[in-house]
Amino acid sequence: MADLPALSTQEIDSKPQYPHWGTLGTILWSTLVVILYSIAQTLAVIIHLAITKPGLSSAQLQAIGPELMHDGVLLSTSTFVGAAVVCPLIFVIVKLKRGSRLRDYLELTLPNKWQWLRWFLAVAAFCLLYGVILA
Repeated sequence: MADLPALSTQEIDSKPQYPHWGTLGTILWSTLVVILYSIAQTLAVIIHLAITKPGLSSAQLQAIGPELMHDGVLLSTSTFVGAAVVCPLIFVIVKLKRGSRLRDYLELTLPNKWQWLRWFLAVAAFCLLYGVILA
């Protein structure tokens, strides 16, 4: 049998390689993002409670704790505040890596029409099935 020519890594992986943080760097940056997200959400909850329910004692706070899990305004506020903190942070982390481009690093590309149609139908089917199950 004739020997096959060796393929270079560029021929095997046709996608261009961009600088990235690697496994350890990604884990460390992710840990920082999760910590800051949690802190931002906690501060949002504290500020929300200070505005909407001023002067609560710790006993009163413990009593209404389970009720807070179903407070849509509180949940959405804390989620948006956390996202407002970490989304710019993620952009900064990507830009800190020398030579990286935000679009390439995060794969920010629009889907083609067939991908879009397939996912639209999948979400529509899920919503329909979900509605049937809950009815």
